[in-house]
Amino acid sequence: MPHPLDARRARFREMAIAVVLLGGWVFGQAWTLPLIGAMVCLGAAAGPRSNPILRFWDSVLAPRVRQPLTAVDEEEPTRFVELFEAALLATATVLMAIGLLALAWTIALVVAASAVTWATTGFSAPTWVYWRLHGGKPSRSRRRSPRR
Repeated sequence: MPHPLDARRARFREMAIAVVLLGGWVFGQAWTLPLIGAMVCLGAAAGPRSNPILRFWDSVLAPRVRQPLTAVDEEEPTRFVELFEAALLATATVLMAIGLLALAWTIALVVAASAVTWATTGFSAPTWVYWRLHGGKPSRSRRRSPRR
């Protein structure tokens, strides 16, 4: 059985990715694309402990969250999303480096849209693809009753 993960942690990571990418696009700050790309690639390659966004959640925000855990995600589909985002953002960074900035931002905005959708609704297109490839049922974050 897959190991359950706190859905709030993954959604925080996705929202941080989306905010930085969208902010970079709106304000014309191209450096945000390789910055987030490097952070996502680092987390995908070396694991969640090396991801600065998740480290911030674990050390600063998680101890302050008073709400009980009500939703969990599974580890394997979440890892698939990280690898999917890392591949797209690495591609976008390379495109930016060779001067194809419009195409790079288009790819980055696809990642941002996917991240916002997962963070706000619990539905993730890459997770849906994961479940289709593995013959499972695509689903949203599973709900569980809070512990008392």
